[in-house]
Amino acid sequence: MRLDGIEFNFVCEIEPVRDGDGSIRYFMPQKRYSEANSASVHQFGWGPFCKFEISTDYGGSEGVFALKVDEKIKFIEETCDLDKKFNRGYGEITPENCFKDDKEDNCRINHNIFEEKRMNRSICLYFKETSNREKLKNQLIQKIEPEWNDSRFIEETGAGNKLGSESRAVRKRESVDFEGYNGKYLSLFNYLSNENEGMIELGFDEIEEILGFNLPEAARKHRAWWANSGHPQCKAWLKAGFRVDEIYLGDKIVLFKKYGKVN
Repeated sequence: MRLDGIEFNFVCEIEPVRDGDGSIRYFMPQKRYSEANSASVHQFGWGPFCKFEISTDYGGSEGVFALKVDEKIKFIEETCDLDKKFNRGYGEITPENCFKDDKEDNCRINHNIFEEKRMNRSICLYFKETSNREKLKNQLIQKIEPEWNDSRFIEETGAGNKLGSESRAVRKRESVDFEGYNGKYLSLFNYLSNENEGMIELGFDEIEEILGFNLPEAARKHRAWWANSGHPQCKAWLKAGFRVDEIYLGDKIVLFKKYGKVN
């Protein structure tokens, strides 16, 4: 593959670890961080994340790499060690990666890969070995303008989900500890737990019928109430294996998407 007249070598297709049924195995490692009680999850630390690896033959390989999603270059970056960058960086998100600001890119790129693969898109890694890596990276980013390098795209995805960002002050361990659920929204948890569909659309009135009581006013007025982190009610759907994929306040409809149960 040539980028701006420069030949890049194909490394591999990125393929996340999958479960027996073929679905991508996803991970939420935040709660295993030993300092979670005194630290806050950073803006890209909520995941979900996947695991993948590349050949260790690229240990110590210095240069510039590109990630191509289907036919479009989505990300360009430089590295002093391609093996380490992927196999100890992007490819496996550790609990501390979700809290330390200097690891935001690891989480961001891993989650982007998870989302693209979830949509059955091909992701291929290409590499150009060079010691002039910073100059080449900047040259290609300016020329190609990859989406994942775009600061506007990074800001838009920085909330960790499409429903808006919550204060980092509340992103503590209790927000990601799903050891059990027996809260106010237990009926919704039970309902979703028994659903086998990958996508479920529920109206506010249907949810209220399931719950046996009315939703609070905030649920009808504010998208943030339906966010997938930072508040107690999200445990009802996350523990059941779902995330809120979209909320239509005007139509009073919530779209839940199945991701797999949070352990």
